[in-house]
Amino acid sequence: MRLAGEIAGTRKAAIDILQLCFEAKAWKTLNDQIVVLSKRRGQLKQ
Repeated sequence: MRLAGEIAGTRKAAIDILQLCFEAKAWKTLNDQIVVLSKRRGQLKQ
């Protein structure tokens, strides 16, 4: 999705990943995903 530049789909995927980690109380995984997503935010062109 990110490579195709589909902003809405990419946003939904990111939110879903974070929501799943939060609901599972997987705090380390949640933190790791936040770091990964923040590093990749510039790759998506709006």
